[in-house]
Amino acid sequence: MSPVLDLLDRFPSHLRDLIFFNTLCIIGSVLLILLYTLYHWVYTLRTRNQKQVLMQIVENILFDSHQLTPSTIEKFNALGIQNSNAMQTNLVKILMQYSLFIKGEERGLINKIYRDVGLAKKDLGALQSPFPNQVIKALNKLGRFGIYVDPDQIRKLQKNKNSDIREVANLYVVGYFRDNVFDFLDFTEEPLTKWQQLEYFHVFINRKQVKIPEFSRWIRETYDPSVVHLAIEFAAHFLQRDASYAIENFLNGSTHTMRKTMIAALGKLGNPDSIPFLRNWYMKESNLLCKKSIIKSLSYLADKQSKAEIHHFLSEQQKNESSVLLQKSIERAIRKISSSADIARPMTPQNRNQIAF
Repeated sequence: MSPVLDLLDRFPSHLRDLIFFNTLCIIGSVLLILLYTLYHWVYTLRTRNQKQVLMQIVENILFDSHQLTPSTIEKFNALGIQNSNAMQTNLVKILMQYSLFIKGEERGLINKIYRDVGLAKKDLGALQSPFPNQVIKALNKLGRFGIYVDPDQIRKLQKNKNSDIREVANLYVVGYFRDNVFDFLDFTEEPLTKWQQLEYFHVFINRKQVKIPEFSRWIRETYDPSVVHLAIEFAAHFLQRDASYAIENFLNGSTHTMRKTMIAALGKLGNPDSIPFLRNWYMKESNLLCKKSIIKSLSYLADKQSKAEIHHFLSEQQKNESSVLLQKSIERAIRKISSSADIARPMTPQNRNQIAF
């Protein structure tokens, strides 16, 4: 008997079994790692080849034929795209990449590919999924490729218990609906974040052929201050002068931060009826930043008819003003009013943003 076998024969049986078991585990683990590595390599190679084929078909549609024909759809189907989630994911990624920089007719072709290959139908069905992540991803894609979603279904998503789903649904409506875009503000129960306000604002002001609501309907105490703030910014941007009356009624009881925003909006709106209101409010306002905003708004509202009146009012305030900050603000406003370039200066989309919130 060899020394090795003799040594093993002297080992307790349970130790020999343990060594044997551990050896099998190590060999099995190595084999599994090798098999996984091989599978991953084959999968990666196959995926890369699929992406190249898909990209070639898409590029041919966008840059060569400039049309999507039934024979082209058959090319996608021949690849087995209807039964391959991986291939569908790759096609969506390719379409999204091109949609970032392609406009015009080619952009419409990208949307058509997404719809006619069957991806839109699948994502519309995913809106019924009980899993929030699937709903969010599906709605993001539908919005990205301009696919119509039934308003009733969108309304349900806007009232979903999941806040992320509500946010994506609201953004879809702001970006694609033509009527009743901001109706969701009527049933929004939680404050809008700064980021949400910024998103809604920039998406909506860059849209065309959309019905612009009267935003003064949301400038009321019954709405959350974040909703009121967003409505004021929209009203000022679209120069809805009648909103100035709603803003004036809302000033009482608001915080100084909100008052400053509303006072600046009155200057942007350019309603001459706001001049006596701002003069009276200046006399009872206690916050320096709000008073500074009143001075700036008054200087911007000054025209041929009100120039002398506002100039006199500010001059009188300057005589009795103890705050250095306000004295400097009044001095700048008076110089601005006295400047001939600023006389009878109408409010326009080009100059409205010179008064910051």
